Amino acid sequence: MTLDNLKKRGHHIANGCYLCLEQEESPSHLLLHCTYSHKIWDEIIPQFGWCWVCPSSVLSLAQSWSSKSFSKTGKLIWQFVPVAIFWTIWIERNRRVFDNKSKDPIALSHEVKTLIYF
Repeated sequence: MTLDNLKKRGHHIANGCYLCLEQEESPSHLLLHCTYSHKIWDEIIPQFGWCWVCPSSVLSLAQSWSSKSFSKTGKLIWQFVPVAIFWTIWIERNRRVFDNKSKDPIALSHEVKTLIYF
């Protein structure tokens, strides 16, 4: 659970993003709008030859993610891109929270590419 969800359920905790340390943590902030996460997206998306505008929410991303212009194999791979990025960001967030360790966004973008490849 992100901190904003715990807060909504009545838990009184300080809410701050563990990645950027600048804003409150929410799913949209953590996975899309955080300056740290945005660096990962910026490392991955251009690799596919795409330019994009970051959607306002995770739901908007899911609704707009399209693979129309790809081959059959490309479509299969393309559907895993946001999942791989989300998963890698979530693991990094938890690494910082529970292990007090961190990686830079370039290292995480390599992890995303490896995850997609395998």
